[in-house]
Amino acid sequence: MRTNQTLTQTPAPEQTPKTQFPDKLKDYVARTFEDCPPDEKVAVELELKRIITDAFNEKVVWSLEWDKMPLPQTILARKKVTAKEEQTAKTLAMGQMSRVSNETGASPTSPFTRKPNYSNVMDVDYPGKKRKR
Repeated sequence: MRTNQTLTQTPAPEQTPKTQFPDKLKDYVARTFEDCPPDEKVAVELELKRIITDAFNEKVVWSLEWDKMPLPQTILARKKVTAKEEQTAKTLAMGQMSRVSNETGASPTSPFTRKPNYSNVMDVDYPGKKRKR
């Protein structure tokens, strides 16, 4: 009696192409996690993956001077500072626009739009017309 069996072929480990990494990149990865605080590990791993992926995509992984590259923690810290500076600048700009708005009656979203100011209109009587009082 014959049975139908399906055989699945899996490549032998030596047949699977293995990605090679430069030794300096391996050192870079090791330095990354030497002093990495546990609460930052996930963010650091993501940034590290982004850096390495970008290097492979740009085909510079073998030519980069990994020993001179800033660590992912440093890059993330710079991004945080830049984001805070941008937020501060945006807040200051909105504060200035609000101040302009209060002084001129302009909208904070459009500092060039003025509300009409009728306080300087003269009270004029026209001949032949009676004003309602």
